[in-house]
Amino acid sequence: MPSNFTFLEREFPILYNIGNTAELYFHQDPVYCLTRLRSFGEKVTELLFTEHGLEFPSENSFHNRLRTLADEKLLPVAIKDLFFLIRKKGNSAVHDNLGTLQEAREVLSGAFTIAKWFYETYSQENQNVYMLVFREPVPVNDKLARQTLEEEYKALEITLNALLAERQTNGISDEHQQRIQQRSEKAARNIEMSEAQTRELIDDGLRKAGWEVDTTALNYKAHRTLPQKGKNRAIAEWPAGSLWADYALFIGTELYGFVEAKKYAQDISTDLWQTKVYAEQVQAMNGTTLPGQWGTYRVPFLFSTNGRPYLEQIKTKSGIWFLDVRKSTNLPRPLQGWYSPEGLVKLRAKDVEESNRKLAATPSIFWKAKVA
Repeated sequence: MPSNFTFLEREFPILYNIGNTAELYFHQDPVYCLTRLRSFGEKVTELLFTEHGLEFPSENSFHNRLRTLADEKLLPVAIKDLFFLIRKKGNSAVHDNLGTLQEAREVLSGAFTIAKWFYETYSQENQNVYMLVFREPVPVNDKLARQTLEEEYKALEITLNALLAERQTNGISDEHQQRIQQRSEKAARNIEMSEAQTRELIDDGLRKAGWEVDTTALNYKAHRTLPQKGKNRAIAEWPAGSLWADYALFIGTELYGFVEAKKYAQDISTDLWQTKVYAEQVQAMNGTTLPGQWGTYRVPFLFSTNGRPYLEQIKTKSGIWFLDVRKSTNLPRPLQGWYSPEGLVKLRAKDVEESNRKLAATPSIFWKAKVA
């Protein structure tokens, strides 16, 4: 079966070589497949620095190159997110020898998407590749082909290193920069991500906010994962009546919120109707507790996201939308980031304290009358 990366072979042979090698190891050794895909990401960033005439960071690491490219606004959001996925899973493969076939599938697909964007933005051939669709490699055990590609890679890397050493680092003209940006934006509009890739982005956002989260491992439907005292867990696929909530946010054993995860390119339900259904149908089970009752809702905090950072111009396709259902006058609103567990605890306590202050300020005779 032809490689998904064949379109790179003439102009960017080292990227074709790495992508093809990763495909040949895909079934036989997913960990090494992920290792090669990390190398793919590294080489793309090196080529981007060459294309834009940029100086490498003083500490020239994959991470720092990505940061520089992001600061220079040279990576569309979706591409930056895919680079993140490659780096994260590649690091686990390189440093911890970890990686599953499913992870290799998602990262290989992500590398293919980056390859299409890179080609459409920087190729001189102007071949239209946006219609190409990723195909999962078939199982093969061709040791000779793998050995040949590995030997070819050594020669290609020498050639690339010579190019990097001779490249200009005084930038490019504004006209050239604008032309590249236009092509980049056009290519980025065609990008889609799988649900699993989107979940990786959501996992990372929740993890950075202080939640213990892993869509695959901390999953009630798959592994009967339960909340634990002293832990703040975002448990995937939590039962809510006959439905499965994408994430349930537990502080200890108390359920504080639900998250609906949409596909990357899909509109977010800014009215959060799906999470409202979860909050109405959920039941306490297996030692879990529900924090209260607000009308028909048993869970106070609801979220909906597709993993993309919030942008006002595409607000129904980006950001984290949030609703506090404890007051009927509250409206959904976009957030710049996730609430931490401590943040949700404070938000809940804040309204309780306000209610207590109002109660304390009420004349006792009026309060007694209401009680009576």
